[in-house]
Amino acid sequence: MIKAPEGAGTITGAAWDFEATNDFSNMEMLMKSEDGTCAAVESFHIFHTPGTYFPTIKVSSSRTGSLDDIFVQMKNLDRVRVIVEENE
Repeated sequence: MIKAPEGAGTITGAAWDFEATNDFSNMEMLMKSEDGTCAAVESFHIFHTPGTYFPTIKVSSSRTGSLDDIFVQMKNLDRVRVIVEENE
């Protein structure tokens, strides 16, 4: 669940970087609350090699509520640890 800080406007976008490529160009489809201050996103990714990964999500919000206003986006990052073990 994504929640905008009070006074930060509405959620305008979210993008994952699953394998530390620093590429956040693929925007995810958001399922937003009625007022736009909360959102959920569903993603699917396959890690092909065992190891520990730290997928990162970049979320944007704007007081105007428009992703087109590129200079007024408030951006934030969060990570999660994923451990992939080899199947036997």
